[in-house]
Amino acid sequence: RCNWQDTVDWKERTRNNRIESFQHKRNPFIDHPEFIDRISKFYGTATTTFAPEIFVSEDSINFGNASVGDTIERKIVIVNSGNANLTISSLHLNSNNFRIKQNVANVFPDSFANVIVQFIPSQTNQHYNDTLVITNNDADEGTVSILLVGNSVSTSISDIENREIKFSLSQNYPNPFNPITLIRYSISTKSNVTLKVYDILGKEIATLLNNEEVEQGEHNISFDATNLRSGIYFYKIAVEKNGVSFYTNTKKLVLVK
Repeated sequence: RCNWQDTVDWKERTRNNRIESFQHKRNPFIDHPEFIDRISKFYGTATTTFAPEIFVSEDSINFGNASVGDTIERKIVIVNSGNANLTISSLHLNSNNFRIKQNVANVFPDSFANVIVQFIPSQTNQHYNDTLVITNNDADEGTVSILLVGNSVSTSISDIENREIKFSLSQNYPNPFNPITLIRYSISTKSNVTLKVYDILGKEIATLLNNEEVEQGEHNISFDATNLRSGIYFYKIAVEKNGVSFYTNTKKLVLVK
C-alpha cells in the first residue's frame, strides 16, 4: 500500500522516539513514509533469483621442493557467496603426482569448504605441473582452474618437513570480533611474508603485510575492521624466500557489530 493510504500515526512516532532513546537508532520509514513507495517489493512483482556464486582462495599453488616418497599438502578454500547450494560435480587432475586428499560435493550458501591437494613426486630432479579443474553449478563460472606446480629433488627434505611443522597461521582472537582482532603466525626462518584480508567475494580489502622481510619466530599483527560491515572475511598468509614458496594458509574471521 502507498504511504498516503496507510499513514504513520502518533503511536508509531512515539514508539520510534522510544526506540531511539534506548538504541540510538530510528526507523527511517516512520520518519519518511514516502520511502515505502520507492521500494518495488512493497508494491511490485519483483522476484528473488536464487543462485550459487563460487570463489576459490587460490588461482595457483607452488608446492616447492620435495623428494621421491615425500608428500606435501596444500589447502584450497571454496566459498559460496550466493543464496543457493553450490554443487561441485568434479575435481579433475591429469597427473598422478597431484592428488585430491579431501574432496567436497556441496557448499551451503554463505559458507565454505576445504579441499586438500597433495604433491607426490615420482622421479628425482623433475619439474611438475598440472591444472586442477573445479566443475560446479555456478552459471557464470561453471569451471574454475587452479595451476599446480612443484619440483622434485634428490636429497631428503626432512628439513622442509620440519619447516612446514614450524610454519603456522593461528586462528584470530577474538573471533567473532568487533572491531579489532589479533592474528598470530610463526615462521621458522627469516622470510618474506604477505598477509592480506579478503571479503567473501574474494575482493582484497586490507593488506597487513606486503612481501615484507620478517625474522623467524612468532609474530602478532592486529586487524582493525572499524570501517567494515559485519560479515565473514578471510585472511591469507604467503611465506617465501628467494622466490620459493614455503607456506600458504587461509583462515576465516567473523566480524559482528
